[in-house]
Amino acid sequence: MESRNLHLRRSLLPAVLFAFSIPLFSQNLPDFLEGAVTDSASGKPLPLVHLILRSSGTGTVTDLDGHYRLKVAVLPDTMIVSCIGFETRKIELSPDIQHELDIALSPRMVTLRPVIIIAGKAVPVFKDDRYSVLDYQFYDDHLLLLIYRNNLARSELLLLSPDGEDTLARMASLPHSPVALYKDCLDCLHLITGDAVWQVFYEGDSLALRYKSTPQKFNETFADCITNADERLFFKKDLGDGLAIEYYGVDKVTRARKTLAIVADDFKMNMLRRNPEDRMMLAMSAHDPALMGDLPAALDNRDDLSDLRRMFDEGRFVRLAVYTPVTAPLKRMDNTLIIFDFPGSKLCFFAPSGEEYGEVSITFHHIVREHGPLERLFQSKDWRDYEVYVDEQAYKAYFLKTKGASYELNEINLYTGAAGPSYRLDYPFPEKITVRDGYAYFLFKSNGDWGRKRLYRQKLD
Repeated sequence: MESRNLHLRRSLLPAVLFAFSIPLFSQNLPDFLEGAVTDSASGKPLPLVHLILRSSGTGTVTDLDGHYRLKVAVLPDTMIVSCIGFETRKIELSPDIQHELDIALSPRMVTLRPVIIIAGKAVPVFKDDRYSVLDYQFYDDHLLLLIYRNNLARSELLLLSPDGEDTLARMASLPHSPVALYKDCLDCLHLITGDAVWQVFYEGDSLALRYKSTPQKFNETFADCITNADERLFFKKDLGDGLAIEYYGVDKVTRARKTLAIVADDFKMNMLRRNPEDRMMLAMSAHDPALMGDLPAALDNRDDLSDLRRMFDEGRFVRLAVYTPVTAPLKRMDNTLIIFDFPGSKLCFFAPSGEEYGEVSITFHHIVREHGPLERLFQSKDWRDYEVYVDEQAYKAYFLKTKGASYELNEINLYTGAAGPSYRLDYPFPEKITVRDGYAYFLFKSNGDWGRKRLYRQKLD
């Protein structure tokens, strides 16, 4: 009997030791991991660095002094550390990790072509006065121009260096009359004509057009697609009469859909719910048959037809003056997605996987006006004035301010949310502004020849 009990005790010993090892191991697990993130080149602390645990997707962001504090629930784990303008690091966290962990990030090296810098002065990129620039887009590090001489039937595609000094390729014969150049959410370039859409390819020293599609099919495919990051495409969907929008990502392989964020103007949505007649007028202005009901009978009566026209006009006014659509553009910068949430007065930072890294408050879009109880209503109307531009190469963001014919680009500090230096563009009413490599590119109709457009670029410093 005694030998049997001894055998039983021996068989239970490993299980007992394993059971006691669990609480002993958990005692060594730090509740929080904290430290500082610095620039490996300068040693300076880095604010707004994103740290995420792979197992749970939870994370945090460093403060203005580069310090972080991250709750740890499971070890081992992998911590992903990323910051705009720096190389992303993956740090393996072992069970014996210490409570404090300092991290150094290496600046991301960006190789730029040597360019001629003329600070603060807009200069033409394409200097041939015989041609007019209809449109332009960036093709990787090159500049693709859609140009024509005298009429659209003599249109050409021209691939240049960013400063316009070197011609890399030319296509002198284009199908039909071109309309515009378009870059889709996969960063592919397309030539749009009156009845077709072609993808543009640069091969060797020549340009080619392939994969012809109809404008309708092309629009159905790319209309709501905003950008891509890693293995996901990101789309925009309008909700609630344009007073709310949803951004969501779709995995390119599995087709799985995940909501990134929903941005809504709660003030306007509550006002619309309290005023059902406003909803009817909005439906009238949008010609929504589901909400307008059966109208053909009313069209035979002149008085009823006059009332309908008045309702259409009132609906358009209500839409333009009161229920303006939400402004919350989604931009990609490096491996970070940024939503400029003007209704929520914040910048929201997301990883390509959809996890939110952090938020930064903004106030530059607020305009103080004295309108009594309607102050919020008129203040929010000015969100649409803040068009956002992102310079992925210089890791900077700008918002556009207009004062009559004057256009200014104001830099946005992505770490603090404050407005930075302002850069006034040299020419009035510029068209199609793009910011890249520290330059603002834009189209402008030449003085003395208002039928001819030229492409300019201006240094932002």
